[in-house]
Amino acid sequence: FVCASFVFQLLEAWLPEPRWPVRGDAPRLTTCVNIPCYNEDPELLRASIASVFAQSLPPDRLEVIDDGSHVDYRTVRAWAEAHAPEGLAFSWHRSDENRGKRHAQMQTFRRVPEAILVTLDSDTLLDRNALEEGIKPFADPRVQSVAGLVTGINRHQNFLTKLEDLIFTTMQLTMRSAY
Repeated sequence: FVCASFVFQLLEAWLPEPRWPVRGDAPRLTTCVNIPCYNEDPELLRASIASVFAQSLPPDRLEVIDDGSHVDYRTVRAWAEAHAPEGLAFSWHRSDENRGKRHAQMQTFRRVPEAILVTLDSDTLLDRNALEEGIKPFADPRVQSVAGLVTGINRHQNFLTKLEDLIFTTMQLTMRSAY
């Protein structure tokens, strides 16, 4: 059964993909990206923010929520404020205590007006076309959620990282197919 399931998924992957409309074909959907962070390495957080700034279709808003970190992010925050693309509403919020990732996400999602809400881990680097491709399925009003495929930056470093990437990618595709 498992082998048949994988063969079926492989055959399905070879079929032509559905044509999602490009941004101009769909109504203008506003996007907000939320990056909750807690004691993340400052360089990883800066790289994550930079990957949002470099999107082929930038979001309308980016909010970083520092959920009570003990790390000093002043230089990262200053860099982000200085490099935020024109037209992108950038804000940084800091909590005095750590209340968890879901609470940090809800700080943003509870009050923003954007139609599409995106959340990233603070060590996530987006592919340049991630947001542009990720919003295309929302042209279909039946689509309520989209998920990205996570791959490791070091996935080609050695045999162990290649094996882990294979396991992780297969798990994501299988679990998401089941959902």
